[in-house]
Amino acid sequence: MHEDAERGPGSAGPGRRYALSGNAVRLRPVEPADNELIHSWYLDAETVRLAGDRPTSLAARQERFAQARTGHGSDHYAFMIVRLVDDQAVGRVDLFEIDHVNGSASFGITVASLERGKGHGRAAIEILLRFGFEELRLERIWLDTDSENKVAQGLYASIGFVHEVRQRHHYFQEGGFIDAIRMAMLRSEWQEQTQE
Repeated sequence: MHEDAERGPGSAGPGRRYALSGNAVRLRPVEPADNELIHSWYLDAETVRLAGDRPTSLAARQERFAQARTGHGSDHYAFMIVRLVDDQAVGRVDLFEIDHVNGSASFGITVASLERGKGHGRAAIEILLRFGFEELRLERIWLDTDSENKVAQGLYASIGFVHEVRQRHHYFQEGGFIDAIRMAMLRSEWQEQTQE
């Protein structure tokens, strides 16, 4: 039996090719078995703050996942970010609020705290953009981030996202309101970058 077949369909192996893959990471759909790992990432206070999340039980997260699966593949795609070198999940990225009529969608990303700053988020976003613009034929992919998250804003800008608007007092966190920054990329901007 071939080595990859012994490991199962989700396993990494020599020469294995994935549909949503880059040089260092691949994206695969979130599965129910991922809930505990995802939940562990959200026990970190900084992750919760960056994601604008509230403390959530594992049971509630599992229920939210079950509800989201009914719409998965039409207006919400949830992916795990998996390192190719060892097949370890290091984060998740979602494409949601998909407007098929107008060709737009939002995305969000969470990278495990110990995996930040290693390029996994950038690689995952680049794969997600390719999926959104090529496979879903979207015209615009956008995101909201809090105005204090300068690291994320710098990353998004370096990928090619453009600052569109500041939404005042959009989030309530840690006892006060903070603004949101909306950034977006158009298909033509993405195409121009990928041809360079």
